[in-house]
Amino acid sequence: MRAFLKHTGFELLLIDAESPWVQALAVKPGAGVDVEALRAHAQTDAKTIAYGPVWTAMFDELLKVTAGEQTPQATLAAMQDDSRGDEIAMFRAWFLELWRMNSAHWGEPPTV
Repeated sequence: MRAFLKHTGFELLLIDAESPWVQALAVKPGAGVDVEALRAHAQTDAKTIAYGPVWTAMFDELLKVTAGEQTPQATLAAMQDDSRGDEIAMFRAWFLELWRMNSAHWGEPPTV
């Protein structure tokens, strides 16, 4: 990831290779932003933006339904407990839009 970002002219702000998904934040020089301020902000918020176990679990739910291994109703049910993490509401919104786009196959999504 570092080599790619460097080769393409980006300045690395933060990289997390310890996550289940390699994550990198970078900025293109000349974008008119304070790179050091962005780097400090990214480091301060690194725990908030990390892909943790809840993110991975929700992504797995999307894979199950798109692979036909699970019904959309079961997927939505797995995305109801917002107390598990901030990612839940985001994934639910993504999933409901995915459901709308696949309503010909899955039927109409519920109105939430």
